[in-house]
Amino acid sequence: MRLKLIIKKSMPSREMAKSIEEAIRPDNEEVPPDTKIELGLSNSSLIIRITSTADIPSFIRTIDDLLVCINAAEKTLRELSG
Repeated sequence: MRLKLIIKKSMPSREMAKSIEEAIRPDNEEVPPDTKIELGLSNSSLIIRITSTADIPSFIRTIDDLLVCINAAEKTLRELSG
């Protein structure tokens, strides 16, 4: 079974979206071989495309890990910007 998810996360600015993309990119280079994660920007939104042939629990864990990383990066950037 092929699973696919697209996440569009709106940010206050393109700069913040780009910073978060750059912060999470290294985490996505070591995904399982049956999973592919593509990151991109659209205006001030971060676009994440995930495709996988893994089982559903593995797919959900991948999504959860990714969302935790995004949340941490966003929180850090908000705190730094005051």
